[in-house]
Amino acid sequence: MANVFFKVTADFKVENKNSPDQLAEDFAKVNEKAIKVFLVNEDGIQLSFNVGDQSLESGEFDVSLENGALHAQCNAIFKIAVKPAYFDRVLENVEQWYCDGVDGVYGVNEITGLEGETYTYMRFGVEEDDIRYKIPLKCAKKAKDLEG
Repeated sequence: MANVFFKVTADFKVENKNSPDQLAEDFAKVNEKAIKVFLVNEDGIQLSFNVGDQSLESGEFDVSLENGALHAQCNAIFKIAVKPAYFDRVLENVEQWYCDGVDGVYGVNEITGLEGETYTYMRFGVEEDDIRYKIPLKCAKKAKDLEG
């Protein structure tokens, strides 16, 4: 696999209003903090990656529990291994990237601080609506191309 550098600049909160205790329990079990980012192709297939402590190349990244919500602060560059079949697509920087919350934290979570977008998908043959959250993310072959 080849490496791609991701630059993420975001400050957002993740809440589970239905079960705030579950959010705190899940987060307590997380060994390495990471946020889940993804893009979707025209066929609805997702390419997803975790960016966090393990892949941090430079900058600042933190996820902390504050008043029953997870607060993610990120102004960082991450080094991510990408399969060769997806390398060019990831580097194009033309598709919208989305955030799917904090890795290891499950349930129906609401994200504030990122713009939400309603979309429709098929689940067991039935159309359903959901929200995905846009996240500012750029990619490059070299970390220095994302600095500044």
